[in-house]
Amino acid sequence: MTSSKSIDSSAFERLELRIGRIVDAQLNAKARAPAFKLRISFGDLGERTSSGQYTDFYTAELIGRDVVCAMNLGSIRIGGFESQVLVLGARSDSGVPVLLIPEQGVSPGCEIF
Repeated sequence: MTSSKSIDSSAFERLELRIGRIVDAQLNAKARAPAFKLRISFGDLGERTSSGQYTDFYTAELIGRDVVCAMNLGSIRIGGFESQVLVLGARSDSGVPVLLIPEQGVSPGCEIF
């Protein structure tokens, strides 16, 4: 199927996707739905925080895991916690969120293109 719509390339240029490494993961007791408070390292770019509802599938083994993140979407407070980046995932066939991870080792802060 082909589309006659043209793509606005500036939308791609604005989106900043990077690899982050989870350095801390704690349950957020104040969140309405079970969620983790994540602290994520982006190497030379520093650390950012994120809130994610991954408690059905993941536990503290999140620490040390590399994840794909959207960096420049702004921040939002979730359950009293500031979420500064969006950790990307996919909904499995059973409805459980599954994190997107790089296939091979890459450094934190690595740009995704």
